[in-house]
Formats: sequence, C-alpha cells, structure tokens
Amino acid sequence: MNISVNNGSRTIHELDIFTFNNDTLRQLDSYMRFSSCDNGYVSLSTQNGSKIVFACANSQRSAYEWAEINSRAAMDKICADLRYENPESPLMTGEAMIEATNSGEASLKLQPLMSEIVLRSVRCDFTGIQFKGSVIRNAKVYLTNVNSRCSITAEGSVLPSHIVNGGGLNMEDTEEFNYPEMLLQKLDTDITDVRLQTDISLFCYPSAAPEESPGTPYTRLVLEGEINGTTYWWPLNINRDENCDEKGIYRNRRYIYDLTILRPGSSDPDAVIEKESAEIKMETRPWDEKEEYSVYF
Repeated sequence: MNISVNNGSRTIHELDIFTFNNDTLRQLDSYMRFSSCDNGYVSLSTQNGSKIVFACANSQRSAYEWAEINSRAAMDKICADLRYENPESPLMTGEAMIEATNSGEASLKLQPLMSEIVLRSVRCDFTGIQFKGSVIRNAKVYLTNVNSRCSITAEGSVLPSHIVNGGGLNMEDTEEFNYPEMLLQKLDTDITDVRLQTDISLFCYPSAAPEESPGTPYTRLVLEGEINGTTYWWPLNINRDENCDEKGIYRNRRYIYDLTILRPGSSDPDAVIEKESAEIKMETRPWDEKEEYSVYF
C-alpha cells in the first residue's frame, strides 16, 4: 500500500517505517528503510488488517541497530541524542492507525523531536540610569540546562534525562555537537538603543519539569555581553511565565523572543534576571509555522 509522508520542508536522508499489528501485543509485522521519500510517497509491504504504522526520519541509527524492535512498546525505549541532530534534517517521527489493504493508501505527518528557540530582536534602553548611552558589546546568545537525550516517541511534559551546559556555557559540551550553533551563536554587532533584528535560532529537546530542582533545571535562553568592559548575563527561563498554558519546552514548538534590556544583567549565568531588568515579549508557535519576521518597536 502507498503511504503519503508529510515532512514539511525538511530534508529526509533516510526513512524507517515499522508496521505493528493493532492488537493487544502490538508485535512487529514489517520493517522497511527508504533512502529517500520521492514525491512524498513510499510503497509499504505489509499483511492486510488493522495496523499501527510508525515512521522515523533521520533516526541517528543504522538499519542493523533497529533489530531490537519487535513490538510497538519497544519503540518507546529508543532515545535520540541532541549532539547528532541537524536543524535542516532533524529527527522526526509520525504514527497512524490504518487498515492495510493491497490497494490502500494512508498518510503520515512527521514532526521533529526538537524545538526551536528564536531570539528575533534585541535592543537596550538604559535611559535614566548610570549606564545611559552605553551599548552591549561582544554579545553571544546560548542555551543552558539543555536536555540532550529524549525518547523518540516523547510527547507532553518530558523530564530532562541528560543535561548539557548545566548552569552556564560549557564549551566542551557545545563542541561535542555536530552543529554547535544549535546551542551557541555570537552577534556580529553591538546591541544599542536601536532594535537589532537578530533572527537567531537555537535548538533543544523537550524539557518540562513542573518544578525546578538540581536534577530538573529549567532550560534557559542566555544573552551574554559586556558593558564598559564588565561581563553581564541576562538568563531567561524559556516558556515559564505565569501566563503560559503549558510551562516548559515541548516538542515541535517555536518559542520566539523580543528583548529590551533595561538594566545591567546578573553576575551569574544561571541566575534568572528580574523583571525590572528586561522587557520580554514571547510567542509560541508550532515549528512548522514559518513566517517572515516582523520587528516590533
């Protein structure tokens, strides 16, 4: 039967499709690997009947490494590693219940496991304080307390299982990534009182612990820079505002920030800034919803 695969605009390097019997045991019926997904369709070989189809694109695994999968329950134990992700071709999964027939068709929508954290724009406004007229130099933006391992079937409130950049920027952690720019990017210009459209995108796995603890720190977006030769940090808890419907980071989301820095930041990269130090605007959208960014003044 034919399977229609919706992967948005993301590249598929390989696509693994598993068919499980849709019964009590949900055992494996068939497994196929495709090196591409031409025209958005693949042809699936399976026995007729009620089935669960599970697809994983860009899995970080060889076909041989999938040998342990003999049931749908086994799939929940497979984890992805953020170090090996590529934002242009992220690990994506999709699942559907189908009635398999020789001439049937079904559709799968693939969704990334990662989410995107966007610093859309930034400016500083030091009016009325001793730093009036100052700018922020040598600025960089990065993520801390990042969950770097996650079940590929994760949904909902995911607890972090392995933290990188714990408590601050750790270059040893960051340099282990195939794409270090997923966690860290530098600004090539000063931050002034004129809003700078940065469009910086960083990426991480879900992390949505209900409370912060040493084992479940909140993931933060950190702006680091120098004012008059002194380094400051402006760490923000991602999607933890009291008005958020779902607190923390969930899969396949885009968290978009516009910042106005009002005060010098913290002397600690893990100490969240007070509300008086910055004006923060945030939007949450599905990652699939791309847009032409508009800068807010």
